[in-house]
Amino acid sequence: MAYIDDLVVYNEHLANYKKGLLSLQDIQAKYNIIKSAYDAEMVKYDKALQDLQALLNTEGYINRPLGQPLVFTSEPNATKSFSGDFQYMTPAKAQSIITTNTIHTVTADDLNKGPSDYLWVDPGRTFTVTYTNLSRSFMESTKIEKIVYTITHLGVRSCMFHVYQDPARTIWFTSFAGDGKFRFRPAFYDKGGKVIPLANALFALNSLNSAGTGLVQEYVSNFSGIEPITINGSSVKNQNGTLIAPTRNDWKHLGSRWDAQEWDVFGSPYEWYGAGVGLVNADNPSLVVGNLKGGDIWFSFNGRVSSKGTPTKPSQPEAPVLVAIKPWAIRKSGTFKTLNRPSGFFKRRVNGSFTDKSNQHVYDINKPNQGSHRIRKTSVWTGQNKIGAN
Repeated sequence: MAYIDDLVVYNEHLANYKKGLLSLQDIQAKYNIIKSAYDAEMVKYDKALQDLQALLNTEGYINRPLGQPLVFTSEPNATKSFSGDFQYMTPAKAQSIITTNTIHTVTADDLNKGPSDYLWVDPGRTFTVTYTNLSRSFMESTKIEKIVYTITHLGVRSCMFHVYQDPARTIWFTSFAGDGKFRFRPAFYDKGGKVIPLANALFALNSLNSAGTGLVQEYVSNFSGIEPITINGSSVKNQNGTLIAPTRNDWKHLGSRWDAQEWDVFGSPYEWYGAGVGLVNADNPSLVVGNLKGGDIWFSFNGRVSSKGTPTKPSQPEAPVLVAIKPWAIRKSGTFKTLNRPSGFFKRRVNGSFTDKSNQHVYDINKPNQGSHRIRKTSVWTGQNKIGAN
């Protein structure tokens, strides 16, 4: 993730440049560095896609050469807000309800996977979680500025939703030893507030635990705008459009290839054994997450797919452009009107030809001895700011 880390830092510099805190020369130098890194990453990405051609039938891989255009693995500094139909619960109340109702042992670690909130939701009710203050997520070359999850409880009894601070960790769902399910609809937004198309994005459908048919099983189903894809050799199969493990994948002595503690761990080389992949093929994608005869399910929604060899396409850095104002004004009907408008201009005549000199870089405003437009203040030539009425 070194390139993403560098891109995040570059975007911070770019934001400062747009605020007038960095010169065009400074940001251009930083852009040249990140652009070179991007070009190198694209070479690696293209080669990885070529290498996949020989591995399409290999265990742990998916059977087509797909890259991941969605960069969405972690947003630890996200802020979140809620709306909809739910009852907010304190952590103490949530702990009390879980201890009293569920047949599963829920540890303190389960309840504290980062800052989180607890919501009590009745059947048929819908709530939304909105995440902002994002910095590490991109779709192709579009930075994701906001994420909205719309969640509808589809079970028959009231349940608790434990919503994590990081949208990539998502939700712990507690249905208290009974069947439970909910529809999950994600939407990503750009800086202009427009929904970002997610065509060809890959959704990670990981950690689908199973004790076998007729016992506790976790599943993902009712895909809309998403094609479910299985991983070669995975315990998770596509059964009539539902991704579920029909046989045990929890204990080796009961028939699983690995114990769950070996594969159901972040970063495990066997994580694909309990996972599938969702390929977005239409707008407004959604899916249903559920458990059969279970009590709890952790649904972690992100782009960190578990299939081997699936390369992530690097996000192209935004090139800096001139951020400028037109600092002068013209007098009309006794009032100075600013030239800082689309029709405004300031030209200088040299050797019989007019040259446009309208722009003043925002970095040079009020800086001593800087800028192409200056005004003398207290014996010092200073970069001129915008003047005149709009």
